[in-house]
Amino acid sequence: MPLRQVAPFGVRASFPLTEIIRAIELEIAHMKEQGGQKYRLTEGVLLRSYGDGCIYQFQLAVEVRLIEGTRAELVVQEDQRIKKEQVEILSQEGFDLLLRLSTDLGQTV
Repeated sequence: MPLRQVAPFGVRASFPLTEIIRAIELEIAHMKEQGGQKYRLTEGVLLRSYGDGCIYQFQLAVEVRLIEGTRAELVVQEDQRIKKEQVEILSQEGFDLLLRLSTDLGQTV
């Protein structure tokens, strides 16, 4: 059954659910292939370490709005090495960003 939606000026439009699902699948595939937006983080500080992970606070270089609970990849360059860590965005307030990591990167990043 098509999804019905009232378009501007009272015009009715039908969108088959399969087309909507396909469009979302294409968007997800594109994001996986190309990656999402990249943001520069600075002044990473370990706030808390617990059994299965750590919470770090970082400063965002630009003002953006990130969604809590989103999974992301943190890329850290140490000397000649590049380390990639999977993280979860816990919260963001202004330029402050809290991330949950499964590994301890030390007191400062």
